[in-house]
Amino acid sequence: GETRHIYVKAGSAVKYAFAYTRLSGEEGEAPLTSDELPTAPEAGTHYTINLTMDDKLGLDISKVDAEEVTISETIPLEWLPAPKVNGFDGRNSVVYTETAAPISAVLAFSGSHTIQDVEFSFEFADAQNQFQALNEKTFKLSELSEEDRTLLNAASIILPTLDGTNKGQFDFTAMTGNLQTNAGAETVNKIKLRVQANNRWSSEGLVAYEIKTVAPKFKVDAYPGNIWTKEFTMNALREEQVESGDFNTLSSDMTYQFSANGSSNWENLGDDLKKGGLTPGTTYYIRGLYRGEVPGEAVEVMTYPIIKLENGNLNNYSIVRGEDGDRWNGHGAQYEWVNWTTINELTTPNCPITAYSYNTRSGTRPVSDVRPGSNDNTAVWIVTIGYGYGGTNNSPDKVTPSELVYDKIWDNATRPTGVHFWYKYAPFNGDKSDISVIVYSGEQIVGRGSLQETQTVSSYSQEGYTLNILYDPEYEQLNPNRILLTFRSGFNTGVESRESGGLVSSNTANPKFRGSELYIDDVELKYDR
Repeated sequence: GETRHIYVKAGSAVKYAFAYTRLSGEEGEAPLTSDELPTAPEAGTHYTINLTMDDKLGLDISKVDAEEVTISETIPLEWLPAPKVNGFDGRNSVVYTETAAPISAVLAFSGSHTIQDVEFSFEFADAQNQFQALNEKTFKLSELSEEDRTLLNAASIILPTLDGTNKGQFDFTAMTGNLQTNAGAETVNKIKLRVQANNRWSSEGLVAYEIKTVAPKFKVDAYPGNIWTKEFTMNALREEQVESGDFNTLSSDMTYQFSANGSSNWENLGDDLKKGGLTPGTTYYIRGLYRGEVPGEAVEVMTYPIIKLENGNLNNYSIVRGEDGDRWNGHGAQYEWVNWTTINELTTPNCPITAYSYNTRSGTRPVSDVRPGSNDNTAVWIVTIGYGYGGTNNSPDKVTPSELVYDKIWDNATRPTGVHFWYKYAPFNGDKSDISVIVYSGEQIVGRGSLQETQTVSSYSQEGYTLNILYDPEYEQLNPNRILLTFRSGFNTGVESRESGGLVSSNTANPKFRGSELYIDDVELKYDR
């Protein structure tokens, strides 16, 4: 029958069998065993195996001849192994991240003899023109036209040459640096080829190898210090926010976007990266968009809620000790406000009745002198006060400015722009008011404002006063979570005796020794941004 030769690697384990098909169509296989059969063929040896068959179709080894040969002289080229394509360092595919530095992408091949030709084609999913122009064509390296070479060069493909050697390679490394995804979706770019050497092709048809392009991974953010209740300003992309891809390439063609739901209706932000007209306490989404098509991760941004100052109208107060019915116990009325603190406990000690009339008084007190248009009848009078057992009817033992303080740690962080209130002020002996607001993040001060009034303000203004909070940009990455609001009558400790104070007959009488006087009404947080 047909004579065919096989070519095996020297020293490899070989087993022998006789395969047959009977006239009836039955197929079979009979193992061949003989001490003469080489189970590990030696290099450069041509073995000829002669078989005999008896009348019952029994097979036997009649003879094995071994002849030393040289490949080039004795064995036909077609008997040599087909050339091999080694792929991308032994792999069928490589992955490139769009915008990253080019990756090594070399398709190497080799043969036992001189490479005679290479046949190849492309299936680029990348939509760029230089790649699409190569699709639906099959090229032969030996027959490339100048037009073909121009197209391949435009795609940055470095071709092998037929230079009489038994190896070669396609180099797609430079090309990878130009690959793109399909609006962020992975593109699979196929290179199909086969190689001819010693009159044999590496495969019957073209074999595909893939370069996959995946999207870069990156995200943007907005610092807490740039978020308000009705607007925010997001940050431009920073290098540490790029998980994969090239920061410089990404940031050079980056659009910044906003969405109300994080999945649709993305709108581009302006150069200031600001978005206004938002609803307080609401979650929105931001992202970066590379080259107008490739989105980064959608990131939540929540506007701060508007928080109402508890008991900001100062109506909710009480006397916690020293009611008129108990005045003979030696305590003046100690006033306290819900959600606010004072130093009234300090200025209302337990004094004997002989000292009670002028030494036991609250320096922070409710009054009916309210601001114009008020819906209630209570404001707060904060007085620098003389007090303390041991003083006389003409001089106090101790003197201190009085205070009304709001100190609140927020469960949900907020970011007011200021504090609005109405005030009157009468400084004593060149004093000035001590009104301040401090916003903290933990123990760190992130914002503050103060009003040190030096002039006499004898009546409430019609519109009131807004104390703006100036936030420190150095701490813009911190979330504000506490506010400390202080209304203090002043800094000085000067007082004088006032005839209108210190009546023995009333536990709620006004202080006798008074200095600077501050009136406060209707306090609220402002959210102008």
